[in-house]
Amino acid sequence: MNWPTTCWPKGKGGLGILELERFAKALRLRWLWFQWKHKDHAWNELELSCDSRDCELFAASMAVTLGYGKTAQFWTSSWIKGTTARSLAPTLFQKAKRKKISVQKAIHDNRWISHILSHQTAQEIQEYVVLWEKMHGVSLQENIKDSIQWRWTNNGEYMTAYQIQIEGSFCKLRLTPIGGQEQNLHAGFSLGHYFIRRYLTPTT
Repeated sequence: MNWPTTCWPKGKGGLGILELERFAKALRLRWLWFQWKHKDHAWNELELSCDSRDCELFAASMAVTLGYGKTAQFWTSSWIKGTTARSLAPTLFQKAKRKKISVQKAIHDNRWISHILSHQTAQEIQEYVVLWEKMHGVSLQENIKDSIQWRWTNNGEYMTAYQIQIEGSFCKLRLTPIGGQEQNLHAGFSLGHYFIRRYLTPTT
């Protein structure tokens, strides 16, 4: 019996049996969503059992609208026109002294620069220039909370990531960029392609 095939939807020739690995990942992503949406809950301070792959998958699935920058993470949240500073500058991320820092703290007096000094290779200099240009014009809105939207639904609200993973297996995921703006459209499709290839391929 071909077990992966049996987990496909019935309309795709499978039996629709729940695939536990993907279902568990979907549950972990839901907790990351709740962590954003329910900041006032006591459990929010607890460490979630999510690995780096889960966090990258979550970042690829959401778009952040900056308010005051207290919740959005400088390196790992998708606040730069739908992408992350980590994906724009992976080499600098690896050498960053503070990988878990909010956007607000990182851009205050350009602190993010001191966290990645000094630049020793051409690749690091190139990534630094890219980030510097992306920081130009970034402004925070005091007393306004950062907000997130789920990329794979029309209304921007969370939908189970299990179905997305299953659909991604067939590389026919219907991408629905949110916001209706051209820049979001481009970010949605390019990141969606990356999303499918990197995260929706079953592990071996």
